[in-house]
Parts: sequence; structure tokens; C-alpha cells
Amino acid sequence: MNNNKNTLVIVLIIIVAILIVALAGAIVYIMVQKDKTENSNRTIVGMGANSSNDTENLNNTNNSDDNEQIDDTAVQAFNAKFTQYENVELKETQVLTLLDVVSTNNESDSEHVVKLNEEGITDADDLESSATYIVELSYDDDGYVNEITITDDSDISVDDEQDATNTMNKVIFNSQFMSYQGEITGEKLNELLRAVKSSNNNNKDHQIGVTSNNLQNLSGITNEKTYNVVLSYNEEGYVVSINIDEKL
Repeated sequence: MNNNKNTLVIVLIIIVAILIVALAGAIVYIMVQKDKTENSNRTIVGMGANSSNDTENLNNTNNSDDNEQIDDTAVQAFNAKFTQYENVELKETQVLTLLDVVSTNNESDSEHVVKLNEEGITDADDLESSATYIVELSYDDDGYVNEITITDDSDISVDDEQDATNTMNKVIFNSQFMSYQGEITGEKLNELLRAVKSSNNNNKDHQIGVTSNNLQNLSGITNEKTYNVVLSYNEEGYVVSINIDEKL
């Protein structure tokens, strides 16, 4: 009888011990999960904050781009009222129209007032029906037209006209060779050499020489190789020499 009681007590003790261990394990598990949840929540909150900042920065960037596009559009729309009169010979009636446009603009847009350069024509009474006029525009730091110079075309001196002609001739001459500058293929180089030969035959006043630092002669040029072309100019600004080196 006593043996049975002792056995029962031992069994009960074992059961209680098992329950205590299980309870302790459950408590530890719950604490661990709680820490993981808190850490996870903190990470998500952090990501959310960064994401919010990134979104805000992106929105600010988009807004900035939109504002720049709006500003560019406004500048173009404003300037279009005046740019149509630039770089063309104007008759008296066209200049009168331009003067009216300037006057209307200054009355309606105090933020972007356009001045008439006093070195040119500023009054309709100064215009002549038989004359032609040239308009030059000046711009402020934001790109808006802020000054207009109206000049009688007949006031341009012969020297100025000759300078303009010389500049145009120089631009036309040099443009034959400018596109070949830098690294080009052998095929393009042969095109350049043909252009140089043709220019030298037809333009005795501006002969072009061809030099090289590593080519013995021009017969060894092949289409597959790459060459570096450098243009040199004389004091007048004309191309006077072309150096051709094979890229090694």
C-alpha cells in the first residue's frame, strides 16, 4: 500500500516538473516572438519613413522638372512676340508693328519690360518708308527679351558688310572639313582627302597641307583602321593644315 502511494507521488512530481518546464518554454517562446514582432515593426516603420522621404524627394524632383518646363514654355511664348522680327530685313510698316508690340507688352507686363536701345530707332517718327531695318534682341538672365535695337540697314558700313562676307566665306570653307575632325574610319578619311584635293584645285588662296606623325604615305590607309584627324588654322581662321595619325 505504501509502495503504491510512493509511486503515485513520484509520478505526480514528474508530471508537475514536466508542466513547469513546458510553461517556462512557452513563456520564453512568447517573449522571443514578441521581440521579433517589435523588431519587424521597427524595420517596417523605418522603411516607411525612408519610402516617404524618397517619394517626397521624387515628387519634389518631378515638380521641379514641371516648373522648369513651365518656365521654358513661358519664356518661349514671351520671346516669340519679338523673335519673328530678328535676322530679317524689315519695312517701315513691320517696324511700326514691332513698336506697337513693345508698347502693348510694357503696358500689360510690368515684370518683363522691353526697352528700346537709344542707340537705335526708338520712335515711329524716325522711320522712312524707303528704308529697311534690322532688329537685334538682347536677353536677361532668365532668357526673356529685355532690349531691342532697331537699326537702319543703310547705316551698316561697307567695312561691316565686308567683314560679314569674309566670315561667311570662312565658315563655308571650313565646313568642308569640320565634320572629319577627331577619330574617323579609313573610309571617312579617304573622303576627307578627296575633299582636300578638290579644295586645293579650286581654291588657290587657301591651300591645305596634310601631315602625319606615324604614316609614311597615304597609300596605306585601309577602311578597317581608325585614324585621328586634327585641323589647324591660320591667322585669318581658315583651315590651313590637317594632321592624320593612325590610331595604334
